[in-house]
Amino acid sequence: MRILKNGVPIDQVFTDSLGRFASTNVGPSVYEVEVAEEGYKPVRQHVDLSMFCRTELPPIMLERETDVVSQPAGATVSADELRIPDKARKAFAKGVRELHEKNRADRSVEHFREAIALYPEYDLAYMQLGLAFVQQDDLAAAEENLEKSTELNGKNARAFVLLGIVHGRQGRISDSLRVLREAVRIEKTDWLGHYELGRALARLGLLEDAYKHAQRAHLLKPDAPGVHLLLHDVSLRRRDYQTALAEAREFLSLFPKDPLAAQMKQQEKSLLQSGLVQQ
Repeated sequence: MRILKNGVPIDQVFTDSLGRFASTNVGPSVYEVEVAEEGYKPVRQHVDLSMFCRTELPPIMLERETDVVSQPAGATVSADELRIPDKARKAFAKGVRELHEKNRADRSVEHFREAIALYPEYDLAYMQLGLAFVQQDDLAAAEENLEKSTELNGKNARAFVLLGIVHGRQGRISDSLRVLREAVRIEKTDWLGHYELGRALARLGLLEDAYKHAQRAHLLKPDAPGVHLLLHDVSLRRRDYQTALAEAREFLSLFPKDPLAAQMKQQEKSLLQSGLVQQ
């Protein structure tokens, strides 16, 4: 299973024979725990450790796929996870703390490189290293490491999303669309994949496809300001003024102190004065 922060995997852990797991790579914050096991439907559970800092989570129940034959019970430890040396895990954890908790992307690089040196197939380390380079605006190095991450693990949707963002920043829109489409194909419930794909499509003027992915991102992650802004913008450009007004109002209701709240208030006022919408 994986532990994610802000949609980015920060740790990969496995359960013991009783289904228990632990991670020393988390601090007070909000996380998601993602469980994927062959023969069962994948689960992603929201976990808020920001206030009460619980050390034990409620049980995560997996639902068996109806078309899969029952398999013998046993420990759910993948061979890939077991191959990661303990020293590599510890180096990876240090890198995650530097990158995500201390906001020191430059210092995280050495730890991720150490983890990769100890375990060259460590796809999450390559992904985090790529993210560290994104934060340092070294897009060439970011691309190289994210490409390696997707090469090692073709099912890591978030690595594809990050790679799509990098391609977009490089002006390579066709490459960006290709990998972002792959991301949402791999993980249909990844809100960030739909959001970034919607943004890329909107930049190309492909508004109907952009609207579809903006709506999906909105459904999956209604507490992210960006999804409301994207859906509002695409709706305006499609001349769907009623939806644009609804998004402006929802944004103001959810994020009244956001730096863009004044702009959205003006958008609401302009739409109401236009006579194109119902009050």
